[in-house]
Amino acid sequence: MRIVCLNWCSDELFLDGAGEAAEGSVLVQPFAPPTAEQPGHEQIQSYLAENGSSLEEEGVHYVRGWYTMHILAEGIRKVLEDGDDISGPAIKEAPENLGPIDTGGVVGTGEVEFTADSHRGSTGTGVYVAEGGAMKSLESGVTPE
Repeated sequence: MRIVCLNWCSDELFLDGAGEAAEGSVLVQPFAPPTAEQPGHEQIQSYLAENGSSLEEEGVHYVRGWYTMHILAEGIRKVLEDGDDISGPAIKEAPENLGPIDTGGVVGTGEVEFTADSHRGSTGTGVYVAEGGAMKSLESGVTPE
């Protein structure tokens, strides 16, 4: 039986836990896993190498956390640049005025953008297949309709 996994099931834990039974499963993951080798992985890989780890060891959820915090930090940076007090409302509003944030191909279609009307950030995702214990790319930057 083929399984289709979304977000939190589309990861190395599923692949390791299911073993050979995972083969052929379709994995929908908006954050490019390490096996996708996107330019946006380079900064993460460098940081981890300096600290005794690797992107392969940490996995796709580390990538998710990295870019979630990157976008939050950009919002905080904008609040400080604008001379505003750091507050919840200011941090919420700041990303709405940043325009597209480049993620080097890691998130959805490669960019994340917030507006006053939408805090989705990205509507794109990558589609992968479980092959040989790894997530192999089928298609990137897919936007469901």
